[in-house]
Amino acid sequence: HGIPNKGDICIGYDADLVIVDLKKRVRVDDKILQFSNIRNVSLFEGEIFNGYPIMTIVRGNVIAENFVTVGKRGYGKIFKRRVSKDYRKPTLNQLLD
Repeated sequence: HGIPNKGDICIGYDADLVIVDLKKRVRVDDKILQFSNIRNVSLFEGEIFNGYPIMTIVRGNVIAENFVTVGKRGYGKIFKRRVSKDYRKPTLNQLLD
């Protein structure tokens, strides 16, 4: 995506990770969708899914565990994207193919 040192899991790179418990079964309801703008109109309400995020790690630090924020506020960092001169925005037809 044109962001240097971002996304790979290796020394010197910035990668945000989400750990998912694949054995955890969760029924989608208002409580699960508490952070969603679509919670009143979700097509998935009442559905049961396998897998649930249990931890989020940002730059090597746990910031959320079992949907509770445990990290420091303002810990996030904005990375500016570098777009190469050769980059062309895809057309609608290319996106739909």
